[in-house]
Amino acid sequence: MGLADDEAANQAVAEAESNGWFKRESEEFFPLHYSWDSANEIEEWIHDEWEDFIGLDEETRKATRSAWALGDADSRVRVRIKMLLTRWRKI
Repeated sequence: MGLADDEAANQAVAEAESNGWFKRESEEFFPLHYSWDSANEIEEWIHDEWEDFIGLDEETRKATRSAWALGDADSRVRVRIKMLLTRWRKI
């Protein structure tokens, strides 16, 4: 799945709402956290899961590895992402 799939899903939901098939009842944002134990883990995860969205250039990859090497042995990286949950009612 990529951005095109997300856009198509958003368009389908918007169309269902405009056709009066569903009514948006509520929406709420919530945090979702991703965390990694090593630079290798984050690089692999980005390649496998976010390849269609973002990438790591060589300069960023080197800076990440350098920061991790200078950090505590138990260092972890945690990324917070804002997610949206919407409740719909069939009309």
